[in-house]
Amino acid sequence: MNNHWNKIIYRVWAPLYDYFFNSGPFLKARKMIFEILNIKADSQILFVGVGTGADLPFIHGKDISVTRNARQSQEQT
Repeated sequence: MNNHWNKIIYRVWAPLYDYFFNSGPFLKARKMIFEILNIKADSQILFVGVGTGADLPFIHGKDISVTRNARQSQEQT
């Protein structure tokens, strides 16, 4: 598989995945997990395998771009 083919697959698959796994019992379970975790504004989170990003809205008050930008700065030096 090449990168172009991967982009086509994910462009088609991601909306279907999001629709199926972000509704019904999956959405209910996701909400419950993040309520139980009780993430605070000053918490540090390593989110491995973020996939299509469906969990990110449940992390309130976080700016994920800070870490991404810091990493890009390190890679450029």
